[in-house]
Amino acid sequence: MRRRLSAAFACVVAVATACAPMEEGGPGAWEQHLGTRQQALTTVSFRGMSSAGGKGITSLSIPAPAGVQGGDVVLARLTNRNNVNAVLTPPAGWTQLRSDQSASAIKTWVLYKVATASEPSSYTFTLDLASYVAGSLVAYSGVDPLNPIDTHSGQKNGDSAAFTTPALTTSSAEGFAVWFGSQVWTGAACPAPGITPPTGFTVKEDTCLTSSSTGILFHVAERALGAAGTQTPFNGSSAFAHTNTAEVVALRGLPPSPGPGVAFRGTAQATALSATSLTLPAPAGVAADDVLLARLTNRNQVGAAITPPAGWTFLRSDQSSSQLKSWVFYKVATASEPSSYAFAIDLASNIAGSIDAFTGADPVSPIDTQSGQKNGTTSAFDSPALSTSSAGGLAVWFGSQIWGGSSCPASPIVPPTDFTEAFETCLVSASTGVIFNSAWKVLGDPGLQPAFNGSSPYPNTNTTQVVALRAARAPACTVGNTYVGTWVQQGTVTATEIVEPSGLAASRVVPDVLYVHNEDTTAIVAISTLNASTVGVYNVGNVTPADWEDVASGPCPAGSCIFMADIGRASANFPTPPNSFAVYRIPEPDLASGQTTGTLTAEAFPFVYPDTAKDAEALMVHPVTGDIYVITKSSSGASKVYKYPTPLPAPGTQSTLVWVADLQLPVDPNDVEAAKATAAAIHPCADRFLVRTYRRVYEFRAAAGQGFESAFAAAPVTLTDTAEGQGESIEYDANGASYYTMSEAPSPFRLKRVSRL
Repeated sequence: MRRRLSAAFACVVAVATACAPMEEGGPGAWEQHLGTRQQALTTVSFRGMSSAGGKGITSLSIPAPAGVQGGDVVLARLTNRNNVNAVLTPPAGWTQLRSDQSASAIKTWVLYKVATASEPSSYTFTLDLASYVAGSLVAYSGVDPLNPIDTHSGQKNGDSAAFTTPALTTSSAEGFAVWFGSQVWTGAACPAPGITPPTGFTVKEDTCLTSSSTGILFHVAERALGAAGTQTPFNGSSAFAHTNTAEVVALRGLPPSPGPGVAFRGTAQATALSATSLTLPAPAGVAADDVLLARLTNRNQVGAAITPPAGWTFLRSDQSSSQLKSWVFYKVATASEPSSYAFAIDLASNIAGSIDAFTGADPVSPIDTQSGQKNGTTSAFDSPALSTSSAGGLAVWFGSQIWGGSSCPASPIVPPTDFTEAFETCLVSASTGVIFNSAWKVLGDPGLQPAFNGSSPYPNTNTTQVVALRAARAPACTVGNTYVGTWVQQGTVTATEIVEPSGLAASRVVPDVLYVHNEDTTAIVAISTLNASTVGVYNVGNVTPADWEDVASGPCPAGSCIFMADIGRASANFPTPPNSFAVYRIPEPDLASGQTTGTLTAEAFPFVYPDTAKDAEALMVHPVTGDIYVITKSSSGASKVYKYPTPLPAPGTQSTLVWVADLQLPVDPNDVEAAKATAAAIHPCADRFLVRTYRRVYEFRAAAGQGFESAFAAAPVTLTDTAEGQGESIEYDANGASYYTMSEAPSPFRLKRVSRL
């Protein structure tokens, strides 16, 4: 039932009754039945696989699995013997996920690509050292082509029969795990059995490359996954106590079909005269995971502050100079909500408020975007334009206006075109009353929305606010090539710990959070993307910064980490410019469980350049592979791109960075600062990256089907200028539909957002 693998043949064992040449056929009837059964459980389905091997070779051509179609995701695993210093160069379009190796006997690489509509019949992988090498390709349909890799792990196991892999935690439900095992082998024939996969996995390949002293056993198995979260250990075994490597890749399935969309549930209002609190009833019928929006407006006390009940999050406030102030808060309902909510105000005020409830919004990340403003002495209820990042959401519009009548007018506020009014009413007072209403509209495609402007018969000061709710099961990652031509100020950083912001990084653990850091202190502050309010304040322990210039987030053994770049040279704290530098890896705090303060522990990854020391201020971490990139800074715009070697050496071990590409940024002859790279970020879909200078923002886009690093050869696309004199921070939104910037000076530090059309 098993055959020795030659350069062209492999034996596939999966309760099949015969072996077949890999390049001549796809899965047998049993595998086809398995794929159909798995399709009922998850969108991901086995498409096919192929293998090849060779002795003393510098390249290996592996046939494309039969039946591969555009959008399929193909995983490649290659293993060599006794040349662990070898460097593998994949064909165009392949991205390396990881490599694992022993001290001298075995090295394994895992790569992936998203298939195009016209794939070649085979793929040739080259090595710089002649090796005994074996490889497999395994293809899957139903994988999210924009964001295919959920997570991965792997390690070498020395002189052991145990094929142990580090635990992994998936972020999406109904994915698929693919497990690879490779082991040194010296037999004249393939053993039966060779490698046993983890419990619950189905064998797709179990074979070997034979040699009297430098053979390889290798194995592929798969398993459909259920709920997201920490998975049981994916550990296999062998009958032989030999050095081995084991890796597992979790594929992310296609996003589920959108739900029925966001819908209006109900509304409730209340008013009070000269009050220090306002109790708002809960709308009738509120259920768990509904999203509640509270809007409160007071008269003639614009210096007042409102304290919401527990569980409510502040979104924004807008005010005139003295007459009118409006606040907006939100809450995701639990299974046991109270019948009312008391909002406290520190200055006695005439105050009016409402709560609107909506069903079908994303309970984890309900707020897509928001805007608002005050309009003085006018009948126009104008609101700043906004751009949504996901389809199928809903816009909620609030209008508030000063009123001095003895009763409510018959038609006080007219909402924007196509909006459905939830209510309109007023607070009556001889000179300090308020007219207020709310309305809503179901949204379609993401992008720039038409102006949401209402009106009133009365030319009185008013405030207008709009909140876009994100529908449940919206796509996790979206791309597009066109951005709006203007930026929006989300808010101002209030944390006193931030005195010289030099980088932004999006949290991979909780939605709508960015990390911001100082240039030369150990403070890290988590802020809300919605309004720049402080979410958490931390100190990084066991570190003395020299010149911290950028920050990124990305995968790591702890799940998700913050990567701090101590890479500056021109203005370092030390008297003599350094020749060695470091990136610090810091596990993300558990914000979701309330870890909002404390000391974070960092691991140092020191490095030197392969040529001469450089000044650099831009760091990027690949969201899937975890590759760490450094982009140097030059007044001529001639930046260089380097990355850490893979696998990443142990913490504390000095690395020599690997040159990747030269990057020419446009030069402005009238402004030397316009070409100096000060920050960078990789898109969450990993097909492009941003580079900003003190004055400009550029995006570099990978060629279709050519892998992320092809973006380094692309022409820079100029994006919307955020008008910052000393711009040193940039980051994509967690779903990739917008980007944020911040200037290092002057204070107050403004968080700006540019959305995709």
